[in-house]
Amino acid sequence: MPSKRLVAAFYLLAVLESASNPNVSMAQAVRAVNILSIDDAAGASRVVSIPVDSTLSRLTVDADYPAFDSYVVTLLRPDASMVLVTDPGVIVESSPTKTYISVNNPTQGTWKVDLSGGGAVNLFVGGLSTLDLESCGFVRAEGRPGHGGFIPVPGEPLASQPNFVLAATTDGTSTANFDFRNTTGHFLEAISLTRLTRSGRNYFFGQVTPPSGRFICYITGLNQAGQAYQRMAPRVFSSQTLIVEPPPPQDLVPGFPAKFQFAVTNVGPSDVITMSGSDSKGFFQSVTPSLATLASNETINVDVLLNVPTSAVAGSSDVIKLNALGTGGSKNYAAVRSAVFMRTTVSVPSVEGLSHSAALAALEGVGLLIGKESEASATSAVGTVLSQNPSAGTVVPTDTPVDLTIAKRATVLGDLDSDGDVDKNDINLVLAAKGTAASGPSDPRDIDKDGQITILDARKLTLMCTRPNCAP
Repeated sequence: MPSKRLVAAFYLLAVLESASNPNVSMAQAVRAVNILSIDDAAGASRVVSIPVDSTLSRLTVDADYPAFDSYVVTLLRPDASMVLVTDPGVIVESSPTKTYISVNNPTQGTWKVDLSGGGAVNLFVGGLSTLDLESCGFVRAEGRPGHGGFIPVPGEPLASQPNFVLAATTDGTSTANFDFRNTTGHFLEAISLTRLTRSGRNYFFGQVTPPSGRFICYITGLNQAGQAYQRMAPRVFSSQTLIVEPPPPQDLVPGFPAKFQFAVTNVGPSDVITMSGSDSKGFFQSVTPSLATLASNETINVDVLLNVPTSAVAGSSDVIKLNALGTGGSKNYAAVRSAVFMRTTVSVPSVEGLSHSAALAALEGVGLLIGKESEASATSAVGTVLSQNPSAGTVVPTDTPVDLTIAKRATVLGDLDSDGDVDKNDINLVLAAKGTAASGPSDPRDIDKDGQITILDARKLTLMCTRPNCAP
């Protein structure tokens, strides 16, 4: 029987599949594929092996090197012969800073790219094939027990901590081995993923601890014809010690501001974090706070404020993003997509002085919601609304949350049992501790604050009774 984690992973698979067109068989479609990427700022001569399987109908090699004539790039076939511009089905384009080679219907086997020279170089090997690593990314558990699943991690994975990885391939793989490599193309670590088959598609799931620095996910193995293949996912990951959690989406109403509250957590050593916000529509106004010192495992809420113009088009969407950057170099981000909707507006009613239930009825009656609730000591009856935000008379869209401050039971001096009054029960608590030292300067039983609990404290407490004859 599959583990609960594997079963939960199918939740994400179903979401991914629901977004695809069921009338198109992606498994057999020829598409551009990624095979190898090298980005080396201090490169040197090297020979890179490229396993080519028979599903590749085209092989391409694209090398860039900023310094003039710093590299000579040669592509060698499995029989060690050099690919020439005069060969059938071959395109070779070169300049002092670039070499591009394309080969149609390459022979199955191990090809080699010979980089001869030195200095910065960027090499990309790709092609056209029906066999592809469609995705390889980090996911996290989400949802309540028994009804949870996995969703993509916002931003980058956590450094030095276990993370879940979900990958997807097209049909055509017989064996599949995954690994992480750095951006210079060197092997970092193998990762163990379990194959999951759903609706004829291949998924792979497992838990891994990502390496430090920047890295790429690769897959190698044998195709169904027993031939070696290699593919890579295009994204470059960078494990971090900052977590940025996005808020849920909310409607953007033309002519009104919108506030999105992200949460930034530092799981590394204490650091000074700089926050910056943006959005895809140009509605961004501010981020608060923009700078904060976070201790290890400390979380701070960060507000991104948008000013949605009256000209915003209903039905259009906006991507709101928060970036967090530590002085130690750790960074991360998260984004949330929200849509512009037209909504009617209402005037916020006055609910101050009302009971909680009456305030709720008044707000819901005009289409508003109860927002955050806080408590404060007051002489008002418990549950009375002391203040509200937005204030009465403010014009807002319907479904806007209104924050309330509610009266709580006032603290009564000498009320040792916290029942709202001072009576014989409180006196008995003092008498029971008579002759002992106070637990500290804030011990409520030490009425005269002399550091000892004595009969004098009981006598003083008798004078503080709030009930007739101190009756309980």
